[in-house]
Amino acid sequence: MILLLQAALSAHLIWANTAYQDEALYLVTGHLEWSHWLYGTPIAQFQTYFSGAPVIYPPLGAAADALGGLAAARALSLCFMLVATIALHGVTKRLFGRSAAAFAASLFAGVGATQYLGAFATYDALALTLLAGATWLGIRAVEKSSLARLILLVAAGAVLALADATKYAAALFDPVVILTVLFFAGRRYGWRSAFDVGFAMSWALIVTGGSALALGGPSYWQGITFTTLTRAPGDSAPAAVLIVSLGWAGVVAVLAVIGATTVICSFRDQAYRALAITLALAVWLAPAEQARLSTFTSLFKHVGFGEWFGAILGGFALASIVTAVPRAKVDAALRAAWATVAVSTVIGFLLASNQFASWPDATNLVNVLRPLLKGNQHSVLAADNGNVIEYYLPQSGLGSREYFIDDQVQWQAVFTKNQLVYKNPVTGQQITGLGAYDLAIRRGYFTVITLSGYRTWIGADKVIQQDIRRYRDYRLVASIPYTAAGNKNTYQIWVYEGAR
Repeated sequence: MILLLQAALSAHLIWANTAYQDEALYLVTGHLEWSHWLYGTPIAQFQTYFSGAPVIYPPLGAAADALGGLAAARALSLCFMLVATIALHGVTKRLFGRSAAAFAASLFAGVGATQYLGAFATYDALALTLLAGATWLGIRAVEKSSLARLILLVAAGAVLALADATKYAAALFDPVVILTVLFFAGRRYGWRSAFDVGFAMSWALIVTGGSALALGGPSYWQGITFTTLTRAPGDSAPAAVLIVSLGWAGVVAVLAVIGATTVICSFRDQAYRALAITLALAVWLAPAEQARLSTFTSLFKHVGFGEWFGAILGGFALASIVTAVPRAKVDAALRAAWATVAVSTVIGFLLASNQFASWPDATNLVNVLRPLLKGNQHSVLAADNGNVIEYYLPQSGLGSREYFIDDQVQWQAVFTKNQLVYKNPVTGQQITGLGAYDLAIRRGYFTVITLSGYRTWIGADKVIQQDIRRYRDYRLVASIPYTAAGNKNTYQIWVYEGAR
């Protein structure tokens, strides 16, 4: 029943909007990886700037996309999130019992991040599921003896390494997973056995992760460093990041504190008290890291990782309410506990729906561009949605930008943000950034220019519009209104009509 509800909550989002630019990027990259593996097609070194290994999720997402389009790729994420909920139930049952497990799974199934990630075709759902799977394997290992325990601990460490490779930021939760298993072992067998368990799992993680990194080579380390270890900070106030995080994860965070307090007061075992504190703090790991970086980017998704761990304590808190009251009031307490889950689910529904409405619907844009890009090859300058255009209008290009062969839609390349490096044909100088766009527009390099006016690139839009007006060789052929995050705006499509 819980899984059916979770599936329904995410399923309504699968068709709620066209592909987000990250979804489009990873799916197109996945198709490229398949083309590279099967036919030797040269492709870009995505590993140097992706925040997860491009050879793990993107090919899986692309395989689903090949079978059923974006909806199938998003449904794959839903499958991952359902597995994460199953793992949560299994872990919580072993830590705190069946009643707590039912509440924990129900709570997690309804939070906004779970609903959202279950309909979002990026590597987040897979990474979260692998973290959940590693935790479940570790807990199961503690229940086994000798060789079986060692095998499961090694498997847990390997799965944890795979989670980190899928999404590098998942490594933030490695200590939480290992400590959860270690403290569970400490309660059952004592601290000496607990440290042996933690060592075995950590050893498997380090060996597996180190071997994978060595196999990938320096280019992967470059990507890890660029996207995760030395990520440039944003300009958002850290306090604002934490306040917004509380709004998104508040129910789970509060219940986690109540659950941790209950554990500390109810259990004399120091290992379980340490476990409760670890799980409660896990809710705030991602918000704290993003507050340190002063950025809201991907915060809504990252909050969900901590909520998985916090839901364990949240489930225990709700189950404890039922057991703490006199028998005559059990039914009322039970109704109150499930009402709390229901309120959290409604809040999650609203949050997830709002997130899916936060980027422009590209349907009308793609419909207008399709006939404009038929026939000969074209160069397209797209603001903020170049990945989306490449996804919906597959191209036949040159070199590492060759994506697909399509008889109806062909262009040489789609450029977005600061991708363009334009070589001045007169001086031979290579120019980047807005200066490259200025010279390229002056010389009519782009066949089509599409501007979105979207908030993340509005400054560049204005500069490019000035270049278009200055050189007067582009004609505005369409203005397409759209609404994103409650704000109305307009796509502008310009076509080159000057002499080449």
